[in-house]
Amino acid sequence: MKSYLDCWTGAATALFSQALAGEPELAESLPKPLAPDSFGFVANITGDLAGRFAVVLDATVLDTPLVGEGMDQKAGWGELLREVAESAVGELLAATGKKCRIESFEATPGEAKISRAFQLKAGDKAWTILVRDEVRAPQAVKAEPAKAEPGKAEPLKPDPAEAQPAASSAAGSGMGPGISPGPSISPGPGISPASSCCSISSWTPRSASAAARCRWARFSTLVPATWCSSTAILPTPST
Repeated sequence: MKSYLDCWTGAATALFSQALAGEPELAESLPKPLAPDSFGFVANITGDLAGRFAVVLDATVLDTPLVGEGMDQKAGWGELLREVAESAVGELLAATGKKCRIESFEATPGEAKISRAFQLKAGDKAWTILVRDEVRAPQAVKAEPAKAEPGKAEPLKPDPAEAQPAASSAAGSGMGPGISPGPSISPGPGISPASSCCSISSWTPRSASAAARCRWARFSTLVPATWCSSTAILPTPST
């Protein structure tokens, strides 16, 4: 895809040969240092492409009336270079569809860096022209994370380190989270958990309801010790 510099090079080559005396030719060349009194102009471009585009000329070009006899040579070069910049904008639109415009055009004393060097040659004379191209596609603005409003507290987030032990405890107990095992039931004093039942070789019901349960327990091998009187029945020894 063509850059603005490519379009400027094409426009300058055509317009310099048409507008300047002697029909000089513009060709790309190796960069050469310019004298301290060199002059130039910078176009500030906005649109689909944006940035600075500067052109610096050798001051000796002012000694030859290329822009016309009796004219201010520096002012004449400024008008010609602005016309070239506008023409490059139109060529860029035709070649790439990118819309740009010259926001401002002003003089510059020089540039510390260059992008390309040219030589303008007319007969036995030649002048150096340096170009610095900073015209680029604008960078997309990165979205920033949303910030909490002043005076408004951010919602608390659970701490993974605290949640993990609770989950592990629930998993180890065989129950889901939030379910407690309930109170444990221990046997009476002097009776081990394994001896909570006794033999029915001899028993005496403690009450009528216990008697009914004991009648049912005749068909069983063991009966809970709490159903019977402790004087008539002994706990089964633990194994």
